[in-house]
Amino acid sequence: MARPGRLNARAGDREGVVSGVAADCLAGEEFPGGVLVVDDQGARVEALFDSLGTAWTPWRRRAWDGQDATAWPPAGSYQDATVRLPRDWATFAMQVQLVSARLREEGRLFVYGANDEGIRSAVSRLEGLFSRVRTRLTKHRTRVLEACSPRPGTVWRASPDQWKETLRVEVPLGSSRTELVELVSWPGVFASGRLDEGSACLLEVLDSVDMGGKILDFGCGHGVISLVARHRAPDSELHLLDVDAVALAAAGENLPGARLILSDGWRAVEPGTAFDLVLSNPPIHRGKDEDYRACEELLRQAKHHLRPRGVLVTVTQRTVGIGKLYHRSFRRAELLLETPRFQVWRGRV
Repeated sequence: MARPGRLNARAGDREGVVSGVAADCLAGEEFPGGVLVVDDQGARVEALFDSLGTAWTPWRRRAWDGQDATAWPPAGSYQDATVRLPRDWATFAMQVQLVSARLREEGRLFVYGANDEGIRSAVSRLEGLFSRVRTRLTKHRTRVLEACSPRPGTVWRASPDQWKETLRVEVPLGSSRTELVELVSWPGVFASGRLDEGSACLLEVLDSVDMGGKILDFGCGHGVISLVARHRAPDSELHLLDVDAVALAAAGENLPGARLILSDGWRAVEPGTAFDLVLSNPPIHRGKDEDYRACEELLRQAKHHLRPRGVLVTVTQRTVGIGKLYHRSFRRAELLLETPRFQVWRGRV
């Protein structure tokens, strides 16, 4: 049984605190050559630059809260850049190199994050790339690092193609048959390099799901669920939705011809758009913290985006407790599969 109240989990104000500490550190600086601002999720750094009249350019990888997002940093040359520490080191390495390749000779890179996210370890990862790395501010269990002057002669992996990964994933294709497929991905895309346990559970039940028509993969990642859906229903119309622009770039290469939707939940889905089938392994984190808003919005709004007799199939961890929302949202709700860690539910309008 899910713990009472579990479904109401929300991320705390981590981003506001972390971004606020970075803004405090940068408030006394001068930025005459323009700043590239990377993933300032708390928006305090962006607000600081606006208040100072500083020219800044955003690179937001995720379209959270309806913000504009792009897979890759904008072209240009910058004197300074700020980077919000991401969740994993492979993504950090990619971001730092893509951004630093756009810095001028005496450019500065400011990296900020919380202690429990590993910001201390970022120092050693920057020292091989920059002539000087130091801690500029420690406050509220958050640190701001400054890396100055990219080292001469450093060979930067400055193109997204240099970070592309080719994955080989074994997927079920029905009738107890599996096949090894190749997918492309980039660092930071969910479950990059493997078929995650949750998606494997969802794929396991597809034999009992009517496939075809207009299908939406909600939170598609690099597109492995859609790849199996296309195999089982080759004439279907596939739509792939994700908040992560890099994930969509990978999905677009793996599923040519599919329609790609960059969206935080249903936000960018046109009103009146309806699907025969929605498949989803929805996110339950925003950054480091658990946050179930995406699950809740998926269930509450699904009936407005399903055709008559349309079906929603999701997989989530058992602790999320999503079953009660299924019973509230659908005339028919069924638990298709339960493991010690995951549940797969089906709802029909």
